[in-house]
Amino acid sequence: ESSSQNLDVNLGRVSKTVFTAAGDTSSPMPFSLKLENCPTDVLTSGVAVRFEGTTVSGKTDILDITGGAAGVGVQIKDKAGQKIVLGSESTTYTPLVAGDNTLDFTAYYVSTSTTVTAGAANAVANFTIIYP
Repeated sequence: ESSSQNLDVNLGRVSKTVFTAAGDTSSPMPFSLKLENCPTDVLTSGVAVRFEGTTVSGKTDILDITGGAAGVGVQIKDKAGQKIVLGSESTTYTPLVAGDNTLDFTAYYVSTSTTVTAGAANAVANFTIIYP
């Protein structure tokens, strides 16, 4: 669906005091990718999603940020609550229904350091729908 092509997921304003140790997270923000007019041949096989973007050094599952903040990144989880490894396929979303489907995810800030600097924290990920 065209509304999923350039989707902004606002993670909100989060106090740096939320992050006291590496791995601490903000509250998750749900978001969905909407598929339209799914053909019947993918109903049982389902689809997966591959997210890609610039990652934090040494962390394949955390998107790097821009904007002034430091010591945090953005992490994405799939419908099963599994962390998305950037560049890899997500859990398969199945079964699908003929027509329109919604693929649910969550995103949140995660500290990558014990020291977090306040500021804007923006990340970009591109996604590809994978049909088996």
